[in-house]
Amino acid sequence: MGAKVSDTTLRGRRDEWVAAGVFDHVVTEALGAYDRIIGFDLSECSVDGSQHKAPVGGEGTGANPTDRGKSGWKWSLFTDRNGIPIGWASDGANRHDTVLLGPTLDSVVERGLLVETETLHLD
Repeated sequence: MGAKVSDTTLRGRRDEWVAAGVFDHVVTEALGAYDRIIGFDLSECSVDGSQHKAPVGGEGTGANPTDRGKSGWKWSLFTDRNGIPIGWASDGANRHDTVLLGPTLDSVVERGLLVETETLHLD
């Protein structure tokens, strides 16, 4: 049986890994591997947003206007034709979708994939 680790230790380690860019590196490697092995289909791409509860709140959350002002997130996601996420951005739930479009597209530009996108559908 594995050793038990406290929630505080796990959150601390996560924060260290975030600061060190570990998760960003994993995402970059995973997307690169997917593109090499299967390939992104950039003929028809989509950007859409969604809202999510954040009951504990935290940095970057905001009052959700559709959930009695409770704390929440708004996510914006750019996907290829097969629904593979290529870029994303998040902000507080009180932000309008249009505010997240620029950062979402910027995340795709950073991967060098926006120029290859043939058609982009926005909701």
